[in-house]
Amino acid sequence: MKIIGITGGISSGKSTVVSFFKEVSRIPIIDSDIIARDVVKPNTTAYKKIVQHFGRDYVLNDGSLDRSKLAKRVFSDHEARKFVNKITHFPIAFSIFLFLLKYFLRGEKVVILDVPLLYETGLNKICSKVIVVYVDEDKQIERLMKRDNITKEDAIEKISSQVPLSKKKSRATLVIDNNGTLSLSRNQVNSIFQNELQPILRSSRLPLVLGISCCLTLFSYLAWKCS
Repeated sequence: MKIIGITGGISSGKSTVVSFFKEVSRIPIIDSDIIARDVVKPNTTAYKKIVQHFGRDYVLNDGSLDRSKLAKRVFSDHEARKFVNKITHFPIAFSIFLFLLKYFLRGEKVVILDVPLLYETGLNKICSKVIVVYVDEDKQIERLMKRDNITKEDAIEKISSQVPLSKKKSRATLVIDNNGTLSLSRNQVNSIFQNELQPILRSSRLPLVLGISCCLTLFSYLAWKCS
């Protein structure tokens, strides 16, 4: 089974690009953002540690985390970001492993791993190919200011908390230039699907023993990375 990583940056349009992949294929997509929300639901271990560390001011009336308020703290405070990453990385990585194992046992040949912080977390190392959704920095800042209704300075601060898109682009296997229209981005997705993913889908399955070995190696790597 081939793991295809897809990543980008804040306001690069990655979610839109992922939706295009859903339109052209039935390849399973593991969305790390959904997993990240699940691991901090009320009464989870990560939730309890976050509330204990930051206080009840970060809890909404329904008992869930105030993710918007926490995000602001994390983007502006390096130590806060380090703390949250430390307690959430393992449960997120373990959930990703379980999804990958499920899809392998189901006989899938390709899985798309959608992770905004793919390079920052080192998960690019388990991917056979990495797709980076790229936009110019000025456009990224402009989109973020409009989306979050924030100042240019705040937008730059948020963007600077991640690896620069230009650096991710230089390390990518494939790049989707998302500076243009939706139609142009969709055409690039269609091209990648036809030229890169369809040939894998037409290939023979990985031998079971080798596949299980790969899964165990993957789990060992995730456990080491998040320890």
